[in-house]
Amino acid sequence: MSRIRRQSKTNGLVLLRGRWLQADVILLLTVLMVFGVTMLETAVRKMIGAPMQDSSGMLDLSAASWITSGVFSVVTLLVVTPVFAGQTQWYWSLSERAPLGVGDVFAWFGSLRMYLKSIGVAADIFIRSLLWGALTCGAPAAMIAAAYYFFPEGSVSTQMLDSDRIVFVMLVGIGGVLLVGGIFLLCFIMMRYFLAFFLLAEDNTRPVREIVRESVRYTRGQRWELLKFCLSFILWFIQIYFILPALFVLPYFGSASAMYAKHIIYSQRAKERADRTPADAPPADAPPADAPPADVPHTDTPPADVHSADVPPAAGDTKDTDKNNQ
Repeated sequence: MSRIRRQSKTNGLVLLRGRWLQADVILLLTVLMVFGVTMLETAVRKMIGAPMQDSSGMLDLSAASWITSGVFSVVTLLVVTPVFAGQTQWYWSLSERAPLGVGDVFAWFGSLRMYLKSIGVAADIFIRSLLWGALTCGAPAAMIAAAYYFFPEGSVSTQMLDSDRIVFVMLVGIGGVLLVGGIFLLCFIMMRYFLAFFLLAEDNTRPVREIVRESVRYTRGQRWELLKFCLSFILWFIQIYFILPALFVLPYFGSASAMYAKHIIYSQRAKERADRTPADAPPADAPPADAPPADVPHTDTPPADVHSADVPPAAGDTKDTDKNNQ
């Protein structure tokens, strides 16, 4: 599988030959849309007095801040998801050697059915992610939150008892270790949905549940390899901090992911077809088992020298019979 990962990354670079400018334009348009939503959220927060952080630098946990975050999370989902679906379709078509234009990325806004389908897939994956996140990271996060709730000044407080400091350090330490492990496990679980938007790009007429379930089925036995594929880009992703490398890294990751997704989808379908066909099944063009041999003519009429009981004798035979009777 390591060979397939390397080949997918190599083929991803090959696909982008002569397409880098288009890929970067698509990326920049997507970033501008996300930036616009973020600036709108910042302006609304200033108007209603609900900043992201309070005076102490901690997250603002007021009801107004929570509601604002929830509303703009939905807005981001409604605006960015169709563009992400269009991006995925662009890279998928590139892997199919049938490239689309830059404007086709926004075609998901032009069809209500396609728009709702992309939102449906994203919402389904988002809900599943929340449930898996609560299962894998809920307890460690609760331990850390409890430590800071009961001991808000932390271990640096001079008024904290030694026993309280031990409890605080244990809660934060054990919770932190478990949280790191939970995040890693969550990333592994999320590989179940790696193929979902590629399957949507391939055929956007299928139901949302069918797409998600097919992604889960096709990635069974492939999730560790998918996670290693994503982690192999970690050094590239770190360079995004310097902004300009993103113009190379993100298109590279998109095209390589399309190639890897294509390999998994096609190979899994071939395997399923082989499993459905019995090993001793006759070829599709084989004749039925009760058919006569090919070199023997098949007829329902008796041979020429055999007369049926209800066939009258010929005229000459009648005269010979009368002579014998006489």
